[in-house]
Parts: sequence; C-alpha cells; structure tokens
Amino acid sequence: MWKVEESQEVYFELQEAPLLINKKYLVWKEIVKNNGPFIPGKGWHTEKLSGPLSGFYSARLNKKWRVIFEISGKIKVIGVRSVTPHLYDKFSMRIRH
Repeated sequence: MWKVEESQEVYFELQEAPLLINKKYLVWKEIVKNNGPFIPGKGWHTEKLSGPLSGFYSARLNKKWRVIFEISGKIKVIGVRSVTPHLYDKFSMRIRH
C-alpha cells in the first residue's frame, strides 16, 4: 500500500482544472495507492523528468494534463506537487524558490 500526499497547490489547481481531469486524477490516485506509481501499460505514460525537474516524475491524465510527483524513501510515499496542463516551466520556477 502506498501513501499519497498532496501539496496545497494541488487543491487549487484541481479547482481550476476541467471536471474530467479531476475525475482522472482521482482514478490515478486510487491506482497509485494500491499498486504504486509505475502503472503497467501505456495509458499513464509515467516518466522520470530531467533538467530543473530532475528527481520528479510525471504521469499523463490526458494529452494535455500531467500530474507531477516525487517518491520519498522506503515508506512508499508519493508526494504530488502539481496537476498542470503540461506547463513544466511554471512548476519548475515554483520549486526552485
């Protein structure tokens, strides 16, 4: 069993996101809680990020939207940092400060 912790920004980002993205995020979160972040198959396209987002991963919610997360330690914690319409520059500027 995995634990999913969400940053405060996620709450506000999901309020501005389309309803379908909110629903897909909830599905992703439940799958991750039970099976971990590396979901088999091509649907989520989970990948390790590089550059300023090195150490983070992203999973596709749809063609445009991504969930950005990190994995902490051996206790299986997924820290969701952002749900974004593929605007990594905006997110990377936020985490550098």
